[in-house]
Amino acid sequence: MHSNKRAIIYLLWGASIFLSQYSFSQKNTTQGIAFMAADKSGVSVFIILKDLPKQRFLFTVPEIFTAVGLKEGLFNYDRQPWHLKGNNAEKQAENGLYAYHILLQLHEEGNTFWVNWKITFENKSTQSLYDLAAFNCLNMNYADYFKDTAMTRTYVKDQSGKTISVKTILKTQGDNKRTMQFYPVAGGIEDLTKNTWPNGWGVTAPTLLSGNSMWVESVDAAWKIETIVDGQVAYFFNNWEADHGCIHASPLLAKDLKPGETSTVTGSFRFTKK
Repeated sequence: MHSNKRAIIYLLWGASIFLSQYSFSQKNTTQGIAFMAADKSGVSVFIILKDLPKQRFLFTVPEIFTAVGLKEGLFNYDRQPWHLKGNNAEKQAENGLYAYHILLQLHEEGNTFWVNWKITFENKSTQSLYDLAAFNCLNMNYADYFKDTAMTRTYVKDQSGKTISVKTILKTQGDNKRTMQFYPVAGGIEDLTKNTWPNGWGVTAPTLLSGNSMWVESVDAAWKIETIVDGQVAYFFNNWEADHGCIHASPLLAKDLKPGETSTVTGSFRFTKK
């Protein structure tokens, strides 16, 4: 009898430990990464990491939607606020012709922390949108640990799939645009001259790239930050200056988004401690 009681007590004790650990793990799913509003408007939001307390990562998903023939793009730097709720953030807007909805979710596992993004775009107009892309920005103006004005720690894959630094890529450089550059991607928008807004900057590289991500390493190579598209990349972009620093992997929403159609794309911003 006593041995049975002891066994039951041990069983209950073990179960309580398991449940308390499970509860703790659920409550602390994203203790290492969080959103932080940059101001009261909620328009600008930082990604912050517990292990990088002096670094803040500003993001814009997206800065603008680009497509063939759209000189000003769509929803150009719009001021819609993010609605933050724990590990989630979302926003949406429409203008009568087009509408979008964006959902962000925080995750972490081991030494990897990431923000999943999901963009849904609806064409309510009577005209097709061709080569529709989202110009997603991950900005390191407030993260000096990752600034790469020399462009030696920012990486992509060339057309053969080999990893290269953007420093080595032949570039087209206009006046006062020393590092700003668009990079066409195989399977995406290979001829950016037809895409009015990107082409208007006059800084499109003549080199075709591949892959679905662009990434940068910290100054001591201890961290890797990646902007990733789950599907087809439309084009890559970087802008590294003394007062600026950002990387972009722009998802291709549709080659031809017909009237009444909706397209959804997904991807992530990933922070990995090596």
